[in-house]
Amino acid sequence: MTIDEPPTGPMPEPAQYLVELGQHVLATTAATGGSMPALMRLDRGQDASLMLSLPPDHIYEAIEAMPTAFGADVMVIAFDSFRSTLENDPRTDEPWTAGAMSEVAENGGIALGLVAECMNIAYVERTPHGDVLTRLWSLGYERQQDGLHWTTGIDADDVSSDDPDDDPDMFALSGAGRMPAAMIAAMRIVTEWEPDADRATLDMFSAHLAQRKFEADVWMQRPEESS
Repeated sequence: MTIDEPPTGPMPEPAQYLVELGQHVLATTAATGGSMPALMRLDRGQDASLMLSLPPDHIYEAIEAMPTAFGADVMVIAFDSFRSTLENDPRTDEPWTAGAMSEVAENGGIALGLVAECMNIAYVERTPHGDVLTRLWSLGYERQQDGLHWTTGIDADDVSSDDPDDDPDMFALSGAGRMPAAMIAAMRIVTEWEPDADRATLDMFSAHLAQRKFEADVWMQRPEESS
């Protein structure tokens, strides 16, 4: 199954990494009729990166636990979803609720143009000054006989430094729902390790936590391993 290049502008390297990984995961799951797992990348400065592939049902639990366990200052998540250009659910003429776009899609909504499939990339970074910056990209795609084709890309860069708790509907049309708000809350918790902390042991604990509690496939990369 072939895939197009995604329609995105410049991205931070961790976000671009998950776009490229997500392309291949989407193509594989689309070819087999399966669903895309959620993908998470955690960066701790230039020290190490921890990558997770986990069931979407566990993503909010992982958002709460993993950044603190790993001591991350960057968290990026890629997940499959639906989005719409309609402000309201066409069945009720009320604002979209959680799971509504998926229900519309399952009942022919994609063919009718009411909703579209998309892969969202949510990026949250805690700066050295303690600010939490947020970026969201939403990449629409279509499944066709000759492969997976990207359609449109949205760079919601206007949400940087804003708190989605102030506007619960801020991300509704992108299909991201409450995930960016949960990520921001998690990244506001600063992990302070003792100077003599055994980082290798703590990293093993983080990987073990993800595997056992969140049923995740885990892999880690350190700078010396990529050179």
